[in-house]
Amino acid sequence: MINGGHNVLARHDRKPAIGVILPMLSGFYMGEITSTLRAYGADKGVNLIFYRVGHKRDFDLPFALDHVDGLIIVLHAAANSLVGQAVAKGIPVVSIAASYAPLAVESFSSDQKSGVCALYDHLASLGHSNIGFCGDLSVNDVRMRFKAFQARAESHGRVIGRTQILNVSSNALQGGREAMNVIGIRVHLVRQLSVPLTISRWV
Repeated sequence: MINGGHNVLARHDRKPAIGVILPMLSGFYMGEITSTLRAYGADKGVNLIFYRVGHKRDFDLPFALDHVDGLIIVLHAAANSLVGQAVAKGIPVVSIAASYAPLAVESFSSDQKSGVCALYDHLASLGHSNIGFCGDLSVNDVRMRFKAFQARAESHGRVIGRTQILNVSSNALQGGREAMNVIGIRVHLVRQLSVPLTISRWV
């Protein structure tokens, strides 16, 4: 019995094992998280078990909870019921950029406000006024950035309209392609109307 009552395979030569459940393993965001965790795992002598679940964020299939000493969840990739099972077994769970309240899960998130405010101020200082927002609003971090974007626009005396919001299906390549298709059409129309437009992707 180790890890506060958590039953794991009792092997004398067993390294600690941490399960990592995340939407993707590659890309500019997930790839950085994956490579960073791998580096820490190698440095600390910890085995990592990565499980890629895609973008459904409701992974609830059987997971080898008896074989891990800890669990890391990225962007709400696992269902609350699975996380609840881990907590009930006494497995420490850490969530990156998502909340599993009221479950006993440690949650970490970055400052989503300061960068958005600084970027908006910068664009405004350059004379831009018709500033848009682009991102996957189903992601908690992006919604927090959007709220900061709205508040900053209001502080500049501006009201955000529907044409200034571009909600895409993901923050990966597919979302970028969707954004460019829409932005291309809007830029064409804007050029015909001779109205300045600035659309920034806040991901």
